[in-house]
Amino acid sequence: MSPLPSKLKIGMIPKHALEGKDFNTDEFNHLRPVGTGPYRFGEWKRGEYLMLVPNPQFYGDKPKLDRVIYKFLPDPNVRLVQLKNNEIDIAQINPKQVPAVKESPELELKVVETADYRVMMFNLRFPLFQDVRVRQAIQFATDRKALVDGALLGYGSPAYGPLQFHPKVPSSEIPRHDNDLNRAAALLKEAGWSPGKEGIMEKEGRRLSFRLTVPANDPIRADLGMLLSGQLKRAGIEAIVEVKDFGSFKINEMEAFILGGGLPDEPDDDLYNFFSSHLGEDGSNYSGYKNPKIDRLLEEGRSTLDPEARRKIYQEIQKELVLDPPYNYLVYLKHIFVVRKGFTGFTQRIFGHGTSPLWNIEAWGLEKEGSV
Repeated sequence: MSPLPSKLKIGMIPKHALEGKDFNTDEFNHLRPVGTGPYRFGEWKRGEYLMLVPNPQFYGDKPKLDRVIYKFLPDPNVRLVQLKNNEIDIAQINPKQVPAVKESPELELKVVETADYRVMMFNLRFPLFQDVRVRQAIQFATDRKALVDGALLGYGSPAYGPLQFHPKVPSSEIPRHDNDLNRAAALLKEAGWSPGKEGIMEKEGRRLSFRLTVPANDPIRADLGMLLSGQLKRAGIEAIVEVKDFGSFKINEMEAFILGGGLPDEPDDDLYNFFSSHLGEDGSNYSGYKNPKIDRLLEEGRSTLDPEARRKIYQEIQKELVLDPPYNYLVYLKHIFVVRKGFTGFTQRIFGHGTSPLWNIEAWGLEKEGSV
């Protein structure tokens, strides 16, 4: 199994702590986790913070910080205020917040390339998106450079497929499907759509209209949704943006959704759960995608050992995901972190979706007194 090395990072379950117990309900999985990393569980105040303390049994060098506190601050504006008030030392911010901290003598900006993408997910359970020509038309009606400039203020790049930042799968071979309204119009005409009221395409009395959901606590996704809606309207496609709180909906029940994902290392990690129909409704195949060719290629990617053969397999997957798209790939983000001066240990790498700047926390230290 070629992806085996990447699976070895999955945490082990200790027999002595869980034998004869229900993993899903036991305190181990909620209140008393066990691990082998540089820090161990210290204290957790639900909804406020989680404190970690050094693990005296850690196999490597002793960590430099005497404690690490993760504060739960989902609102980016609250994070910014606490950064400026010296209440937190490290946080991720969004591009619109950069001017508020850029000139601060106490804070440093760290900008990193990432494999973290944002896409518009097509829910293929809905009849509108079962016609591949409609999905392809939406791809062609999307101006990705404008999304990078408008929603990311330049902190990112256009996205065309899931593996653009994978070092062994060249992104130059991905078919480009970008800002071509003529091609979008031709596809919709071929699919039987024609201009109707207010310039929105119609077919058999139905408007070419769908609801595009974005999460309320993510201003970047909200901006992407609004900008994309405006772009699609040029092609006679109506995307009605709905802002909802996470937890108030299920992604696989939304018509369309601004989804995040992307990992820079093993391609199987980023593709199999999202696109394999073998998982049914499990995993992260939120779109309900079913493509026999993709299923076959994903299995070949898992079983093929030769690196060059695997590269060709995953490149073929990227091409097929353009021709029969479950997603409309929009942008890749650059992550923007703010670190209080005096801290050392921040290390540049290609980050993935959800990567923390503290991924190497054992290497972090403080040149002056204090804590993180």
